[in-house]
Amino acid sequence: MSNFVKIENFYNKRDLMFLNLDIYEITGVFGRGDKCTLRIKKPLLLGFKVFEVENVSYNEELKKFINSDKEIEIYGRV
Repeated sequence: MSNFVKIENFYNKRDLMFLNLDIYEITGVFGRGDKCTLRIKKPLLLGFKVFEVENVSYNEELKKFINSDKEIEIYGRV
């Protein structure tokens, strides 16, 4: 499971998904404290699609991944 990052909903911890890092790329993190919004990029045939996932719980696993990747832009205090 090293190519996956667990993303939990801030308001409902049972609502979670696993982001496949072979397909998707986290390009930005916006937020403060325990809640954040992730900007995610998915490559397509002719370019890429960027979307945002809101109300993400900023848990230890996500913190560790974001701090290890130097290409992720961090906005706000997270």
